[in-house]
Amino acid sequence: MTGLLITLGDQKAILFYLGFLPAFIDLAAMSYLDIGAVVAITILAVDGVKLGYAYAAYRVGAFLGVKAGEAMNILASFVMITAGIFVGVMA
Repeated sequence: MTGLLITLGDQKAILFYLGFLPAFIDLAAMSYLDIGAVVAITILAVDGVKLGYAYAAYRVGAFLGVKAGEAMNILASFVMITAGIFVGVMA
């Protein structure tokens, strides 16, 4: 639950999408209601996708069980350490 709340509270993706707004919408012609609608749609779209990811991860975790989750954590740790070493050597 904590991971889900942290993910949904991450506003970088929302700000990223709102950064593209001037390319598609004439901001000078927008009313406050239009701005609220665009912000609400952006939040729902970004957080809706993240909720889908969280639900899928929950279902996969329940399907695979604790042992597989531990093995995946070890594998992910190995990949992250390897990537860190690779970036350190290449820098």
